Amino acid sequence: MHLSGNPVRWNRRRGAALLVVLAITMLITVVSLGFIGRSDTELACGDNTALRLKMDNLARCAIEYGRAYAINYGPATISSSPAAQPSEAGAKDYWKLTFLGAPTANPADPNLFSGAVTYSYPISAEGYRTVNSARVAYSKLTAQILFVNDGGTKKTFVASIRRQ
Repeated sequence: MHLSGNPVRWNRRRGAALLVVLAITMLITVVSLGFIGRSDTELACGDNTALRLKMDNLARCAIEYGRAYAINYGPATISSSPAAQPSEAGAKDYWKLTFLGAPTANPADPNLFSGAVTYSYPISAEGYRTVNSARVAYSKLTAQILFVNDGGTKKTFVASIRRQ
């Protein structure tokens, strides 16, 4: 029994079908690799954004510490800045507070603080992460803290915050 048709032509058809399947497989592979490469980039961008947000929050914590420091020590005794502090025990994330100058006395707003004495503290707050003693992430904010002594009641307010 003999199959109709030329056997050489039959082999060519099988070879062409194999090449078409191989080309489709290669196309799917290339498209998939593009998606994987793009998702890796998006994941790295998301990690960088999360790390930057964490460093901003650490710098904001330093500003809040500056407010508490101003209430506890008062305007006359602040002459130096506290040392850099880790965010928690054993962490590689640190915050640092720096007083940029002596507090200046400001006239109080009579509508808000009648007869109160206010002082303005310029401060710089940093949040950073160290790996092998090198800073790998960093955020710096400058702020103006207002200290109000209203007849024995001490209050602080953050007047302005700027990113450096």
